[in-house]
Amino acid sequence: MPEANVTLTTPNAAKYAAQLLKHWSHRNPDIAAGPQWTSMTFGGTTYIVESRADALVARITAADDAALNAAKGAFQEHIDRFAFREAPALAWNWR
Repeated sequence: MPEANVTLTTPNAAKYAAQLLKHWSHRNPDIAAGPQWTSMTFGGTTYIVESRADALVARITAADDAALNAAKGAFQEHIDRFAFREAPALAWNWR
């Protein structure tokens, strides 16, 4: 399964992770969570989001490259929307 990772430097990581979970919860994902991380699975795509004091860390796995690219786009679009006040400062360096 293809995988992509990104670390975004932001003091608002917990806020953005909570917004993402709340926003996507209407899609009924399979959810697992800990104190500083959340895992959401929709079909064959899994998002693991970790909030640190100074960064939001995400790992996305998908069934194939097309699904991975779509998932990366959806994640990035939502975080950019939530972080509109700091969006120019967010560096999207997917690995």
